[in-house]
Amino acid sequence: MARRLKRPGMRPGSSQRLPAQGLVEFAFVMILFLGLIMAVIEGGRLVLGYFAIQQGASEGARVGAVQGATDSTILSAVNNAASMGTGVTYSTPTSGLSSGCTGSNTVCVCRHASGSSTCKDASAAVRGDLIDVTVTYNFQLVPANEPAPDCGLAGWCTQPIIPNSTLQLIGYHSARIE
Repeated sequence: MARRLKRPGMRPGSSQRLPAQGLVEFAFVMILFLGLIMAVIEGGRLVLGYFAIQQGASEGARVGAVQGATDSTILSAVNNAASMGTGVTYSTPTSGLSSGCTGSNTVCVCRHASGSSTCKDASAAVRGDLIDVTVTYNFQLVPANEPAPDCGLAGWCTQPIIPNSTLQLIGYHSARIE
């Protein structure tokens, strides 16, 4: 029967930890901790983006509530309010007026009579009509600085860490034209 050698000063019946065991435990805990930190950071970015487009839609509706306001002045107001928080410059869809807004990083404006869903041109809108401003923003989880065409051999791959992880955020606000 082999006897286990004990270091001086160890109590009888106590077990000895391996020197590398602490490193392995640290690695597991650090991975979980860094994942939690990344989740908190990305959640903060998501909330910031949502509040920015909501503020942009609200500001666009406020500016558009002035009778005769053009789509370009509304777009400018949305860009001033929302682009700082999202880092995106918004545009209007090429299809012109629409009651639905499904493009990416766009501002859709619809002026209509109360109870109607038919959009009017800025010149046809009258006092008492409603103006709806919808802002869409494509939020990329863990974005890359620049997309690289080749993630081969050596070096840092700058493709998104989580592929196909785009969330579309939609901000909406309505106001009555004065």
